[in-house]
Amino acid sequence: MSNSFPLCSEHGICVRGHCIFCECSSGVKALPADELFAAVSSRINVLLTRYKGKFWHYDVNNEMLHGSFYQDKLGKDARAAMFNTASELDPDALLYAPRRPL
Repeated sequence: MSNSFPLCSEHGICVRGHCIFCECSSGVKALPADELFAAVSSRINVLLTRYKGKFWHYDVNNEMLHGSFYQDKLGKDARAAMFNTASELDPDALLYAPRRPL
């Protein structure tokens, strides 16, 4: 992906961040809550630090369309925490969760 940014920028093509969190693999589903929290924190911090200012918007939690794994495992505030962290790390990006499958 990193190699695509110069080409897209050169041609005025906006790049979309799809998606930070989506349906989970069986390995992720098997993680205890504390390890899942660490994995979620690591993923969002690594991605949004690396790509800050490069994506004009992010689909933060596509998983919300077909399940509630993160909320069920990490608590009712998990989704809000994902959005808040994303906003702190890349404050100029538009953050959303799609209303229907893309």
